[in-house]
Amino acid sequence: MARSALGTKGEELAAEYLEKKGYRLVERNWRCRQGEIDLIFQDGETLVLVEVKAKSTENFGSPEDMVNARKQHKLQLLAQLYPSRCPQKRIDVVALVFSHEGKLLRLNHYLNAVTD
Repeated sequence: MARSALGTKGEELAAEYLEKKGYRLVERNWRCRQGEIDLIFQDGETLVLVEVKAKSTENFGSPEDMVNARKQHKLQLLAQLYPSRCPQKRIDVVALVFSHEGKLLRLNHYLNAVTD
């Protein structure tokens, strides 16, 4: 599966998963000069900025490994830049692993995965 198709499929499945948990989708792929936030949801009074990481194999590390210190710092910056009047924000990570055929093998949702 092509990398861009894998990312799109990962974002779709992550959004479906979060909607089933009762989150309300606010926006997809918000971009600014500094980067992009994959998914933005409302969870009660909290704005949830979601980083989605999808991989077709864990041979060279897990999707969670891709959210390193540099990426976490960038996500914190993007959270500050996102225009919202919501006083409560958090950054979650959804990590997905697919088979080479595109079948979902695992989905993990990490609440408040990136903190100051």
